Amino acid sequence: MYPDVDCTISRHTADAAVDIKDVEYIGSYNWIKDPNSASDVLDPSPTILVPGSPPEWQNKAVPYSVPADNGTFFSDQNGFQMPSAILLPLMVAVETVAADKQEPAFDWSSVDFVTDRNCLRKLLRWIGGGNNEKSLKEFRIDMQLSGKKTVLLNRWDKRYREQASGYTYGYSFENHTTKPANGCESSTGHHRIITYVWII
Repeated sequence: MYPDVDCTISRHTADAAVDIKDVEYIGSYNWIKDPNSASDVLDPSPTILVPGSPPEWQNKAVPYSVPADNGTFFSDQNGFQMPSAILLPLMVAVETVAADKQEPAFDWSSVDFVTDRNCLRKLLRWIGGGNNEKSLKEFRIDMQLSGKKTVLLNRWDKRYREQASGYTYGYSFENHTTKPANGCESSTGHHRIITYVWII
């Protein structure tokens, strides 16, 4: 096992344009809750539905209002369900979608980075600089080299779930304006996987 490395890296500022191309959907999944499992404990049989589907927009007539978020919400459902293998659900979903389409297995060694949007957002916030509280907030991303060049970026947070503050409306808005897609009624979270080329 490698020792933990704690270091500070200075930001580099650049005005170079970033070009994103060749965006391709390669998989999706929904976490499915066991109806017999308590919501506040680790599911003994973590289950994903592949392919997954996001909730469907209901196009409600406006105006309407929604209450503030209330309760406990997942901030990292993959970490909660699979703490020792956070990226495993992503990889299983991609392999399952390829098999269902009777396509060759995805070549993970062809990509430079495998990550989730949370790691990307933290890195982009850090790169973007700024002096606000969010851009200066410390964060941690666990990295692992897989093969010759593929780097796995694993999200790390102090907790996997958050208590609503009473000052946000995002979860409540989603619950009031969407409904689960057919077959996803027991879903507790949707995840979509894409590949793309990022040119700087």
